[in-house]
Amino acid sequence: MPDWIERGEPVAVETVLRDWIEREARKDAYPDADPTDWERERLLRELTDTYEEPAEPVVDDRLHWRAVELTGDELGGLGTFPEPAWDHLSGDGTVAGAVERLDDPSVVDDFPDAAAKITWFAAHNDEEFGAAVAWQRDGEWPPRLLDGNHRACGLHRAAERGETVSLTVHLGVESRS
Repeated sequence: MPDWIERGEPVAVETVLRDWIEREARKDAYPDADPTDWERERLLRELTDTYEEPAEPVVDDRLHWRAVELTGDELGGLGTFPEPAWDHLSGDGTVAGAVERLDDPSVVDDFPDAAAKITWFAAHNDEEFGAAVAWQRDGEWPPRLLDGNHRACGLHRAAERGETVSLTVHLGVESRS
């Protein structure tokens, strides 16, 4: 297990949810929101209902959350979102696997939206994107992204080009007790 899983500062689950809502609320397709004073239940409800985000695993009380700064290379070791399209894009289930497969033009043809978003994030790697969200439970490896797949792939791609990049990841790790 890499050392970065223990790095970073503890972060409250409510912070993870609030930051996620703030990122989603910046998108044109969604309403503005100020979740500053919202309680955990409302944060979760807004993420799942209004923004249609897979936030349920975040509130698992067995998870301990940390804000971890990962380099572009380290981002490559994260698992992609656990669903068929990302599994197919990645091949091996990792960010690095998805970026590698996007070097094949036929894969780009199969995933034009993902390819465009990843290319955009790679080209704009000096911008502040907000934390990605990943969780590791039941001893599974690697931790899987719930939010931030395109950002992580784009920054990993930039790192492969020799650029020094990093991204904060809110990482939930299941307690061993």
